[in-house]
Amino acid sequence: MRELTIRRNKSFVGCLVSAKIYGEDPMYGDMVINGIRCRKLGEVKNGQQVSFLVPEEAVKIFVIADKLSKGFCSEFYQLEPGQEPVLLTGQNRFSLFSGNAFRFDNNQNPEALANRKKGSKVGIWVILAAAIIGALIGFFATSGILKGSPDPKTFTVQDLKITLTEDFRKMEQENYSAYLESDRVGVLMLNEAFDAFPGFEDYSIEEYGELVLEANQSDAELKTDNGLCYFEFDNTGSDGKTLFHYTAYMYKGSDSFWLVQFFTRKDDAAKYAHQITQWAQTVTFES
Repeated sequence: MRELTIRRNKSFVGCLVSAKIYGEDPMYGDMVINGIRCRKLGEVKNGQQVSFLVPEEAVKIFVIADKLSKGFCSEFYQLEPGQEPVLLTGQNRFSLFSGNAFRFDNNQNPEALANRKKGSKVGIWVILAAAIIGALIGFFATSGILKGSPDPKTFTVQDLKITLTEDFRKMEQENYSAYLESDRVGVLMLNEAFDAFPGFEDYSIEEYGELVLEANQSDAELKTDNGLCYFEFDNTGSDGKTLFHYTAYMYKGSDSFWLVQFFTRKDDAAKYAHQITQWAQTVTFES
């Protein structure tokens, strides 16, 4: 056996979730990840370093958030045969479609890169599937009959309040604080607590926005309009054809920063742009 040490570098992304570490174990494994039978080695928290004993032969090391999201929020590292101790480092990276998954540093293994790409595609489908199903249900329920304007409806997520319409409903979405959807617009919410790292509470909303863009390695432009800080980007759906437009707003609450993302089909972006701005302006926080 040899010693494997994993150091999880401190990051505000996914800081509240412990990463679960699994090792390839065809004989005694009790969980299958990406078709590989694995055994749990332990967990590592944000900014923590842990060590385990692993076989000297080649073995895959997996890091997941939980059992439910292992199909798209996962990372693995291929350990080559050897006897010497091994140190691996990494951190959770901001990703809209992989659930802010943990990523090993300098992990350029082609199979690992393919796994990341596959996970992002699955994550997109998980996020959008509920919206698509909801749209179909709404279509058949109304049978083409036009309805009047929906009434406003206020939703509360922890200390955040946002006023949308009665067309929206809360849906379960792993690795997000909340997910709200209507037939044409989805709203993903994610918060990062001030205690993620020292001095985080002193950041301005704009500084938080720059951190989000840097963590996601995005070239999107940070904008400020009507007192709101936001950025926009497009992304292709899991079918490789449908283009979606996202408008992501940043807020500072009483004990955490919030990232609130509105998304629609690209073709509907102009139609809903003004309404999305109005919805974004309704966000308040309880003291």
